Amino acid sequence: MVNYDRFYKNFMEFWSLHSTFHPCKLSAQDSNNEDLCSAAIICDGHMKIRRRLCANTNVPLSVPAHFIDIFKPLIVGCSHTPCMNEALCSQCKNNNVILQKSTSRAANKRREVINQRSKPLESNHKNEMAELTCNVHKEDIMIDDSIRACGILVLATNCQVIVGFEEILRSESRKQIIQAISNLYTIAPMLTRIFIYDSGCLLAKSVRATLANESVSNKCNTYPGIKALTEIRFFVDRFHLSNHRDKYCHTHLNLDSDDTLKDINSSSCEQINSWIKSYSHMLSNMNEYRFAAVLLVLFHLRNCSHTKLSNRLVDVKKTLLQNTNAFDASTLPAPNPKVLQLPKKLRNT
Repeated sequence: MVNYDRFYKNFMEFWSLHSTFHPCKLSAQDSNNEDLCSAAIICDGHMKIRRRLCANTNVPLSVPAHFIDIFKPLIVGCSHTPCMNEALCSQCKNNNVILQKSTSRAANKRREVINQRSKPLESNHKNEMAELTCNVHKEDIMIDDSIRACGILVLATNCQVIVGFEEILRSESRKQIIQAISNLYTIAPMLTRIFIYDSGCLLAKSVRATLANESVSNKCNTYPGIKALTEIRFFVDRFHLSNHRDKYCHTHLNLDSDDTLKDINSSSCEQINSWIKSYSHMLSNMNEYRFAAVLLVLFHLRNCSHTKLSNRLVDVKKTLLQNTNAFDASTLPAPNPKVLQLPKKLRNT
């Protein structure tokens, strides 16, 4: 899509820096502490938005060049939306892709492969992390013959400001989560290294196993996104922690075990998802280009409404340029609620 990557990068950079020029005024339940603005990054999947997908399932996940040597190819299928009453998209039709009559055997094979990968990794160096066998697994969700996407992955701060999002095509696999984290910290390396995820235990184990290779660890000094993976402290949100049975999760991944993290809102993504679901029907019937563009604009307007920041008074590009040279918050115009004209669904969120 023309200019989408540039707009998405500006979106991530702008809202990742909002604590610098327009910090959130947190509610009383967050102790009214402005220091908690952007104190943590929360990640969660939203499975209500399921866009139609092409029936071609033999397409690998598109990853950056530096990820090719780290991860093996992950088959997720074609991400394009077919025409009405069609199974294949126009691009796959032009490439003479032959659609299999039955994909149940292929789906079962993919399910077996993913289940094998999700088993605890064997290691000669046994420690608490290596012996982690948590009962929470997410990679086998939506691994079926469905021709619709699994949903979207939302990355937000603890103050409910969306800083990134990715579409999940087949399943909420840890490879896609790691790639999303790396992309986030590549574009916005100034973000906090506190990362909260409902399956943070297995995600931390997967990151550790991936970066255990010396050739991979040497690349950490070259790519800031991969280097950030070694610096992140993973936690499990309070809402899902009760579902974890392994002692390691409650001992090392519990937010309440750290006094500095007790006031952090770990359910910000859950609160955002409850707002997104009102648009699920509209977004599920869009093609891939309109879907991404509408989400980008929708999330930007939602952030403006939530932070009481008028989108008509702020120049995103100018703000980013000023922030690189010690941005002065006094130069920012005061928010004017009367100027901000948003749909009713976006007001009072």
